[in-house]
Amino acid sequence: MEPKTDTTTVTIEASAESVWRLLADDFLGNAAWAPGVISSAQNPATPNGVNGSRFGGRVSEIEGLGQADVRIVDFDGPTNMLSYTLAAQNVPPFMEKFQNTWIVTPVLEGTCTVSSKIDITIASSAPESENISKAISGMFGQIAAAMVALKTYVEANPEIGKN
Repeated sequence: MEPKTDTTTVTIEASAESVWRLLADDFLGNAAWAPGVISSAQNPATPNGVNGSRFGGRVSEIEGLGQADVRIVDFDGPTNMLSYTLAAQNVPPFMEKFQNTWIVTPVLEGTCTVSSKIDITIASSAPESENISKAISGMFGQIAAAMVALKTYVEANPEIGKN
């Protein structure tokens, strides 16, 4: 089955460098801005960074998903790109893999865009169904809401947006 993909992009009134620091250097701090994330801490299974990332992953408590194992799988500091996978207690069994890629791009001085590209791989044994489509749409909606929450958080805290 082809992976299901969705991309959400937001424009944030803050420097790309400051937003990148929040997403990459403060990778463990997403509970401050991501809806539904109750807590996050360093993932003991991934103590080392990937390609220069500060962290290898995080463990998070996420509403509806329970304990989540989040692992950075690709990182490129010069292009402000970070990809991670997520596995959690309550991920539907049809979902074989969930990967998100963030890319932070400068637009003008003090403004950037952040893109989030979600790839969900469905198990080949899963039948095509409306329930699966609804569940995937719901996950895409949650990520889109998280992007809006990121924008709101950064813009409401001007100290973040400064270089």
